[in-house]
Amino acid sequence: MLGSVSAQYDDGSYTMAMYFTSEADARKGEKKKIPAKLKAEMDEMNSLVIGETEFIDIHDPWLHSPHQ
Repeated sequence: MLGSVSAQYDDGSYTMAMYFTSEADARKGEKKKIPAKLKAEMDEMNSLVIGETEFIDIHDPWLHSPHQ
């Protein structure tokens, strides 16, 4: 994973975008075993989620960074 960005909305929902070097690398990473400490932290975070989590692959993302 190269990085991530998240946004939280007034109703408590949120969106998180995670950036990978490639879709193949993302799929490869999904198959790796997660260290116990990180898994416990992820499980705790997931226990706070209300509703269903939706995953969307964006195959051709457009990233814009204004510069002057």
